[in-house]
Amino acid sequence: MSNYQLLNIFYKVNFLLIFLSCDTNSPSEYSLCKDLTEKDNVYLLDNNIYNGVCKIIDTDITINEKFIKEGKIYAEKGYYFPSGNIKYEGKIKNDSLSGKYFQYHNNGEFSVKGKFFKGYPDGKWKKYDNSGKLISTQFFKKGELIKTKF
Repeated sequence: MSNYQLLNIFYKVNFLLIFLSCDTNSPSEYSLCKDLTEKDNVYLLDNNIYNGVCKIIDTDITINEKFIKEGKIYAEKGYYFPSGNIKYEGKIKNDSLSGKYFQYHNNGEFSVKGKFFKGYPDGKWKKYDNSGKLISTQFFKKGELIKTKF
């Protein structure tokens, strides 16, 4: 068998594996968070462990989205401005913000970029004005502010 044939088989097998592993929920499908129940820190829908996105909607505007896998929140986009633009987004691990965090001005420009570690600011955090100009950089270590640069 030639290298070309082996490569062709490799691509077909990978495509098939990716296709079969795709989530059956399309991004346009979601549940309302109020329809979920929580039992032992696991989210359920109709007594089944929930996988997907749940939304909190107020007067036809999504104000919060929670991304849930195996009943646990792994990411959250939340608190949208009345305009519909997102206000912040972050990842949740073990019920605390953990990982990259972004906060935005109403015009869509970044307001804050940073990361959390077990619910505490950690590492470099950048603050921006509403035109996108960097205002300051702060350095944290597990929630403790180490220094600020202007």
